[in-house]
Amino acid sequence: MKKLLYLDNASTTFPKPEIVYKSMDHNYRTRGFNAGRSGHSALAALSDMILETRSMLAILLGGPAPDKIVFMPSATICLNTIIQGLSWRKNDVVYVSPFEHNAVLRPLHRIRQEFDIKIKLIPVNRDYRFDLKNLEKLLIEDKPRLICCTHVSNVLGLICPVEAVAALARKHGSVLLVDGTQGAGLIDVNVVKAGIDFYVFAGHKTLYGPFGIAGYIYNSEIRIRPLYFGGTGTHSEQEFCPDVIPTRYEAGSPNILSISGLHASLKWLQKHLPPKIFEHERKTMHQLKNFLTRLPDLEIVEIPDEISAGIVSCIPQKGSSTDYAKFLDREFNIVVRPGAHCAPYAHEFLGTLDSGTVRFSLGYFNKASQFAGL
Repeated sequence: MKKLLYLDNASTTFPKPEIVYKSMDHNYRTRGFNAGRSGHSALAALSDMILETRSMLAILLGGPAPDKIVFMPSATICLNTIIQGLSWRKNDVVYVSPFEHNAVLRPLHRIRQEFDIKIKLIPVNRDYRFDLKNLEKLLIEDKPRLICCTHVSNVLGLICPVEAVAALARKHGSVLLVDGTQGAGLIDVNVVKAGIDFYVFAGHKTLYGPFGIAGYIYNSEIRIRPLYFGGTGTHSEQEFCPDVIPTRYEAGSPNILSISGLHASLKWLQKHLPPKIFEHERKTMHQLKNFLTRLPDLEIVEIPDEISAGIVSCIPQKGSSTDYAKFLDREFNIVVRPGAHCAPYAHEFLGTLDSGTVRFSLGYFNKASQFAGL
């Protein structure tokens, strides 16, 4: 049987750096207890590790300070917390890019049911360039409460111009929420410099960490309402959690195991550097596309190189995307992701909502040589 070729890194990067596996095993065997619940030096070391993880994220993503990094179990929970935590009014307007994940869209649709908000699309041309001039006109007219823009499309690998959108959001008084789950650790970003209010990351994707740890950078004066309330290990005599970031939003015990894995992956990223990883993916993508051109009945969705990350979507010319994924599994032992990828607006933009696409997504551990013998 052919060696497995994993090309579903947009779902989760795999494998992880060896240091991630070793760190998680070591921490759970030697320090598998809670943090911030005792004065013991061993627990203090865990608290230091959590703080250092926040600090590395703040440096990597251009956050305002380590204490503005809020940890949560998943990016979906982060996005729900932010979207549902805003103060909504009837007929508020929200603009979203055509490339948002359902982790953004479904919370917005819930808010629409309750407050009758209007959800509108950021204009994007057929060449995948954002129509920023038209967007500014729309912002002046609609005065949206919130703008949501993914950093990198999980369907197309399209790098969205979040800095330019942030400038317009600031100019016209809108809150900007960036879903950075496909970009954090891969695409350069400075949240403070860009003026992004909330930037969400997922540890298990382009940060090369484990499942179970995600978070967001809180770079806004707006106070969102928490979704969860409970113990924090501090100020237990009070009726409510301390009203400071990040404690206000981090109810319950931290996921020490997953944070230790993220801590290790961030150390690994410091050595390998996101620009080098991005360039490696770009070179590997050229070899991937050479392979894809040799496959039968498959149309590549071409994104301009300068705004493209390591994701390629293809449209089968015969049968369904699921059937084609099974063909790739059977003939080449390749792991891909078929379907609509939890991003229906992106497939409406492409005209593939009914059929879906076959998504090939690269990571650091893919090599050009993997495609040579296929």
